[in-house]
Amino acid sequence: SSSSSSSSSEEEDLPPSLLRAVTLEMSQSGLANIERACRGPQLVASGGAQEVRFDLAALEEACELSLEVCKADFEACLICPDPWDDVAEPALLECGPGSRIRRTARLRFEVARGD
Repeated sequence: SSSSSSSSSEEEDLPPSLLRAVTLEMSQSGLANIERACRGPQLVASGGAQEVRFDLAALEEACELSLEVCKADFEACLICPDPWDDVAEPALLECGPGSRIRRTARLRFEVARGD
């Protein structure tokens, strides 16, 4: 498992509450929340390699977090159906070299301003 990140030099100028929200989403539990929020089946991979990439860009009074999660060469995976589909049971699939899944997301964080 590996991760990499890049960020703008402007991130030091962002409010602490905004940086706190962004770093929470960059954590393991934040990534799991993002994956669950995506429509479609969820995949739980067993074995193999995982790479996580982040890109944080400071915008005027906001920031944008782009992320990519790649899982590869896993031995097996459990596919949990989309909660909105009629399929009720997860399916276990045997996998192997060359197996791969890639998910990407882009989140925009802004500080709410009072009137």
